[in-house]
Amino acid sequence: MGVSVIVDAVINHMAAGSSTEQQGTAGTSYSGRSFEPYNYDSNNMHHFDGNTNANCEVDDYTSQQNVQQCDLVGLVDLDTENSNVQDTIAAYINNMNSLGASGYRIDAAKHINQNSISSIISKAPQIYCFQEVIYGAGEPVTPEMYTPFGDVTEFNFGVDMWNVFKQDSNDQMQYLTNFGYELTKF
Repeated sequence: MGVSVIVDAVINHMAAGSSTEQQGTAGTSYSGRSFEPYNYDSNNMHHFDGNTNANCEVDDYTSQQNVQQCDLVGLVDLDTENSNVQDTIAAYINNMNSLGASGYRIDAAKHINQNSISSIISKAPQIYCFQEVIYGAGEPVTPEMYTPFGDVTEFNFGVDMWNVFKQDSNDQMQYLTNFGYELTKF
């Protein structure tokens, strides 16, 4: 009683490599840009124009397009602008909710366009949602872009909290009443 389950949902990236062993969902296979359990194929992935078997790599955090439409560290990037992909992700969240989850965390939300996040969330059950969006100075994708759709977690929070409590903090604990405005970097 009183325990809530929050699902850590990786909804933008698929596995790298290939497997026909029991590493896929329920022993299903996957390879390249084809994932059996969801009937995802290269048409459901971001890819180069004219080459559905390959895609760019995330290597330029000053480009929103690069961050949100390229493969991250070799992980295949879903085309989250695609309504079929959005429906599949929403169905996954619905299934997790039917199994007892009372919320979900969107891993690497920064790598999904905020309009796609909005569409996915609107199709999913109305349960607690929070999104991981890592701040980067001067980057076009910011945590604030995602706050209309749910809570946002950001890695600098822990660093900022440490700065409040360390010995040479210059009495910054006084700012805890509005923490997030006075101390955060964004």
